[in-house]
Amino acid sequence: MSFNWDYQLVALSILIAVIGSLIAQVIARRKVSKNESKLTALENANRELLASTERETQVMITALRESEERLRMTLQNAPDAVFITEQDGRIVYVNDNVVNLLGYERPDLYKMTVYELVPEDWRERYREVGQHIVSDQVRHVMEIRLIARDGKLIPMELNAALLPNGRVYGSCRDIRDRKSAERALHDSRKQLQMFMDSIAEGMYGVDTEGRCTFVNTALLRILGYEKEEDLLGKNMHEIIHYAHADGSPYPSRDCLAYQAYIRDEATHSDDEVFWRKDGTPVAVEYWSQPMHKGNQAVGAVVTFLDISERKQGEVALQESVSFSDSLLQTMPVPVFHKDTEGRYTGCNTAFAEFIGKDKADIILCIYAGDIERRKIRADFGITYDVDALKLIDDLKERGLTVKAV
Repeated sequence: MSFNWDYQLVALSILIAVIGSLIAQVIARRKVSKNESKLTALENANRELLASTERETQVMITALRESEERLRMTLQNAPDAVFITEQDGRIVYVNDNVVNLLGYERPDLYKMTVYELVPEDWRERYREVGQHIVSDQVRHVMEIRLIARDGKLIPMELNAALLPNGRVYGSCRDIRDRKSAERALHDSRKQLQMFMDSIAEGMYGVDTEGRCTFVNTALLRILGYEKEEDLLGKNMHEIIHYAHADGSPYPSRDCLAYQAYIRDEATHSDDEVFWRKDGTPVAVEYWSQPMHKGNQAVGAVVTFLDISERKQGEVALQESVSFSDSLLQTMPVPVFHKDTEGRYTGCNTAFAEFIGKDKADIILCIYAGDIERRKIRADFGITYDVDALKLIDDLKERGLTVKAV
């Protein structure tokens, strides 16, 4: 019985072991099956990821190629001469404009540095500019000259900047036409300045703020200035026209020269003064003409004459006339004078008393004989109240001599 029991226990143990082994195998198979499923899913996901990545890569490559083509076409069709260089100046790309402008073959340019295309005496300066572009990473604009294959120097405007890949981009614009226009403008301004400096009148221009834009030599001489820089950009009214002849303030709002571009009409004055640099006044006659750009007044041009001598002459003449008139009025002999039309233009007190009229009633009147009176009345419709012939006879009867002057 004991043997049988032991045998049964052994058999049971073996059975349990077999069952456990079977269970373990089942579990293992299930795990393997599950892992295989996961692995299969992972492989499928990986294949999908690779396929997706490949598709995206192809899209990116296509987009990159299209972008490169657009960039190439943009650079190729740019109106400027385009260079791309390494930081040491070695040329890695040029567009057709560079080839056509300079006359070099493209392979020859790729063997050169950009510094070989500039004048030798400027190369060090251009190297410094290149270093600034790389170190400061800022866009740089400057005028340069490039040497063509035939040795001609071509003026260009360089616009250079550092690219994200570390290379240097430079576009050069041909400015020969602009330089020619600038020279023509300079020559035109020089001729205009020569013309202004050749005239005797002082001349200056102002903008709508009253600031001086130009002056000529005559103005500097008349007003005592040495150079135009003393006046350019400054308010001319505040410098030369700030007061009347008596020293009282002259507001710019009342200034006729100022009013020319405010009212957009020409103005003139001959009874004002400009003030010299030393603070003394000079009598002037001036004309102010508005300047236009299109239909808009943008300032004025003022020309003026120093009329100090003329004013002095007018004063002297007035004094002489006053003296002569005073002398004439004190003479006891009747005196008168006429113009070529027979009109009395003046007389003394003795003459007015002699004919019994006020001098105001005599001036500009015409006295003629009967025949002359009738003829003039018929021709012109003018009547006269005194017979000149009778007047002369009366003077002769009194023993006076009548003399025509």
